[in-house]
Amino acid sequence: MFFIEIDVIIGAFFQYVVLILITTAKNAVFNYAAGDGNDTIWSFNETSLLNITGGKYSAEEDGKNIIVNVGENSITLYYTSGRMININGKTYTLKDNKLK
Repeated sequence: MFFIEIDVIIGAFFQYVVLILITTAKNAVFNYAAGDGNDTIWSFNETSLLNITGGKYSAEEDGKNIIVNVGENSITLYYTSGRMININGKTYTLKDNKLK
C-alpha cells in the first residue's frame, strides 16, 4: 500500500491537505474515523473493506466514483460506481444514491 500526502495551496487563503491511498492488494482494509478529513482511495475493489468508526455514513454516486459521507467529511472511492462496496463488514450497492 502506498500513502501519498499532497499539500495544495490555492491563492493565499486556502490550504487543503489530501490523503490519497493507492493499493493493488486484495483484501485491503482501510480504516477511517469520523473527523479524519477528506480522503481519496483509488484502488478500492470488491475485496476491499472500509472500516468507519465514530460516525454515521451515507453514500452517493459522482460520475464513476462513490463518495462516502461521514459527518462533515468524505471518502471518495474512485472508479467504484456500479460495484459492490464493503463497509464495516456489510456489502452494499448504491441505488438511487442510497446504500442498499
